[in-house]
Amino acid sequence: MSLMSEIRHAARLELEENRRRAEKNHQKSLETAYRRCPELEAVDHEMRLASLNLVQKMAPGRGVDEAQSALDGLREKRKRLLKEAGMVSTATDFRPFCKECNDTGRINGKPCKCYERAMTRAMLAVSRIGTLCKEQTFKNSDLSLFSEQHDPKFGMSSRQNYAEMTEICKDFAKNIKRADGESLYLYGSAGLGKTYLCSAIAERAMKNGHSVLYYSAFELFRVAPSDMEGLLSLLEEVDLLILDDLGTEYVSEYSAALFFHIVNARINAKKKTVISSNLNLTDLATTYSTRVASRIGGAYTLLPFFGKDLRCNNC
Repeated sequence: MSLMSEIRHAARLELEENRRRAEKNHQKSLETAYRRCPELEAVDHEMRLASLNLVQKMAPGRGVDEAQSALDGLREKRKRLLKEAGMVSTATDFRPFCKECNDTGRINGKPCKCYERAMTRAMLAVSRIGTLCKEQTFKNSDLSLFSEQHDPKFGMSSRQNYAEMTEICKDFAKNIKRADGESLYLYGSAGLGKTYLCSAIAERAMKNGHSVLYYSAFELFRVAPSDMEGLLSLLEEVDLLILDDLGTEYVSEYSAALFFHIVNARINAKKKTVISSNLNLTDLATTYSTRVASRIGGAYTLLPFFGKDLRCNNC
């Protein structure tokens, strides 16, 4: 089963669980009503029989009016019994978890909002990005944290640069499946908002229905080779892979080879990847290999970050 199939399956399971919960609540409401008015249970039994009789009468087309009249009479009796027991007429009505789609997940053949929310939750669980997506979003981005001071080396302030990088990332997140689009390589020293934008991209991509997988380089390259086989297929097939903090981990021959394989496989499959790093391409070639630096340089949009470490108030 593909990753996206697993996510859809998880979303459907959530809707099914919501339906079971609604049915359980409905059963409890009936049991409460039956305790307060024992006669109501007998009327409900008669109504089920009357409904079955009406269906049977419809086929030959005889006795339909009488069957309908009997069912209508039982419905009126039921309303009266509920009222006499001090309950409203809707006290035992079935209440679906989602009133819009009646817990089917679709409205007129299109996904209901409840299904879209279930998909987002399923993707968030798979993505490994945790609570970051709830806080680090494009909407919550605060440009005032960045300096307005002009940097002659870059020809702009760090605030202007971050604003430009943000717009590029927004456009990227909106067009994950665009075949001609490049992946992103965010680089610069620590504390400049690179991880924040990675999280914001993930949040927007998942909201748009794309599967996302997030790993810090430190976490990914610690996975034992014996455990990598199953994970590798996810790394290769997910719509968007985010590899954060590249260059802060210990680099071995194994991790260098694995990194090149992931980058190369996703480029060949036209899958989008976002990498954040403290390494520019020259440093990347020295730390990993010229091969991987060449692949990234040719297939990724390079986004440089500069300025003061936002996490260092007294620096």
